[in-house]
Amino acid sequence: MKELMILIFIFLFSLLSQANACDQGVSVDEFCRIIESQFKGDYTYRTPSNEQLPLDEIPEEWCINTCLHDGKGNIKSQVIVDPEHILMRDGDFKPSAIDTGSKFGIEMHKANSGTRTVGICRANGNNKFCFKQWPEAPGIEMAARQFFEMFMPDGEDVPIPRSVTIAINGQVFLVSEFIEGVPLRDFLNLIKDDDPCHFFDELSFQRLILFCMITNPEDCRLENCLVRQKSNGNYEIVLIDNERSFGREVVQSGVETRVHCVPFCFYSMLNRPPVLEHTLCSTLVSHAKLRERLFKLLNEQKYQLALRESLKEKGKPSILSLPLGEPFITNLARKWSDITYKVIFEKKNLAKIFDEVMPLQLTTLYLTDPESGKSALDRIMEVDTGRNGTSGTPASSWVSLPDYFFSKEPPTVDRLSGIFSEILQKYAQQFTAETIEEIISLIASLARQGQSHV
Repeated sequence: MKELMILIFIFLFSLLSQANACDQGVSVDEFCRIIESQFKGDYTYRTPSNEQLPLDEIPEEWCINTCLHDGKGNIKSQVIVDPEHILMRDGDFKPSAIDTGSKFGIEMHKANSGTRTVGICRANGNNKFCFKQWPEAPGIEMAARQFFEMFMPDGEDVPIPRSVTIAINGQVFLVSEFIEGVPLRDFLNLIKDDDPCHFFDELSFQRLILFCMITNPEDCRLENCLVRQKSNGNYEIVLIDNERSFGREVVQSGVETRVHCVPFCFYSMLNRPPVLEHTLCSTLVSHAKLRERLFKLLNEQKYQLALRESLKEKGKPSILSLPLGEPFITNLARKWSDITYKVIFEKKNLAKIFDEVMPLQLTTLYLTDPESGKSALDRIMEVDTGRNGTSGTPASSWVSLPDYFFSKEPPTVDRLSGIFSEILQKYAQQFTAETIEEIISLIASLARQGQSHV
């Protein structure tokens, strides 16, 4: 009997704890801390008890319901107490165009954007986040950064903002960290006809180009490129709005390309000797990191599918996620392995590799002889002007549209990492004793330098 009473007590205590959790809200400021922790991959953050707000003492109109990722592929709920209606007004996302003078230090300002409403969240005068309402493919945005860290695991700054997908009152938002930088157009106007080689960090630029060759961005236009200064005084390009990535290079029976990436226009930078060996070697020997990234992506895919089903039940617009199927991963791994081999063992520069791995349409579009007298900005303006942009789902994605909306259970992380291993092993069979000795030497050099290359 005593044990039964103990079990009943534990059960009642559990129910009471859950009820109390449901009866607690957090401020917008505390919600921002939760978002920041998720940016860092920490889904275990718990609001301190002194920051929790008892909902039975708060007007209902101050409360908004949010859905977040629990880090394991599931949805968790969180109530936000928003008396100033910073996040939502009248049940909708209406960021102010002017300074609202929030007494709590959190403000939301409307940003100049395209087809989506974007708000910039400020905390105590500093820009912190971008809230993008009804993003097209938030899973792809998040995956772009994960794949960059997978392919370039050498500790350098990542030129893609961190992001998370959330729902507020049944509306989906892509929340990204705010990137301080100068628009690429303004930067190029500032340096005028000077060679970009004099300003851009060579390693950072080559990492970015290699990544773009692998992921085929479709919306990497001038407005979606920012320039920021690195600690060494040089500059690097940062890509924002990466939702249209991971598509095929050519669509419509091989006639038309959808890849659009203005950094490809910097021919003088592509034509320089590669300095990527250390970066690519660190990828070759970091199988554990590869598994870790794939595991995160699979969890994110599971969460986004659950979020999409929840929206579907409520009759809300749908969102696209990342098609983490075997054909997608196989194509990605083969292209990455091909480029890696050409850099490390064939010693080819990125202009030559671009010519070999990208379709003729893209080579003709981007690789312009520098002796033509056209500046990088001239070439970018030609490419941007001729871009045939479309709205809606990227028709060039590796999988068909139904696979986006009705994805089957994705493969296991063992299977996906196994695909990478199989492809790497295939390339390893081409290594001669000389190239194996060379890669061992590079890896030893990498270790001596603390996995950094300046």
